Amino acid sequence: MNPIISLANLIDLALEVYLYIIFIAVILSWIRLTPSDPTTASVLRFFDRATEPVFSFFRRAFRLERYTSPIDLTPLFVIVAIYFFRLFVVQTMRNMNLIGNLLQAIFYTAYFLLNIYFWIVVVAAFLSVMACFWPYHPMSQMRVPLIDRLTEPVCAFFKRLFKSPLEMQFQNAVAPLDASPFVLLLAVYLAKRLLIVLAMLSV
Repeated sequence: MNPIISLANLIDLALEVYLYIIFIAVILSWIRLTPSDPTTASVLRFFDRATEPVFSFFRRAFRLERYTSPIDLTPLFVIVAIYFFRLFVVQTMRNMNLIGNLLQAIFYTAYFLLNIYFWIVVVAAFLSVMACFWPYHPMSQMRVPLIDRLTEPVCAFFKRLFKSPLEMQFQNAVAPLDASPFVLLLAVYLAKRLLIVLAMLSV
């Protein structure tokens, strides 16, 4: 086997293993285990040492706290970077198609990010429905600053584009339904389909 291809396969395997380490580290950070047991403490220390230097580098290099606080999205940025690296660098080592792999990496990475964004908009649309039909329910009062920050400017853009508040009035609803998140969902879906077509054409 070509030594460059063998090296590419080795790098790809190492990055895949590291992705699993990131996922486990994130899950452990959600669980918040108390490291009273020596074995538990050793496990937590391993995952912290394996991921925190990379996370810290991304936080310093891209000043992520400015954009994602109070939610730490650094693991997501690292995962996206690894995803792009595997699609572009590792795949280029395998077939030497630099331009084609670069375009595919850009399109598929954008598709990956749009998938995440799609579900963020789904939450925004759900909260819009709750505010329309059940405004006094505790969930309708819930506010997630990150979701607002990621969706409200784009929804405002669509309202300016259509020169309309994009609201729908229902007979039994307490307040008008803000339909802009649903317009945004459609736009994200169409953008995802377009990226797939572009990725296939770049082969």
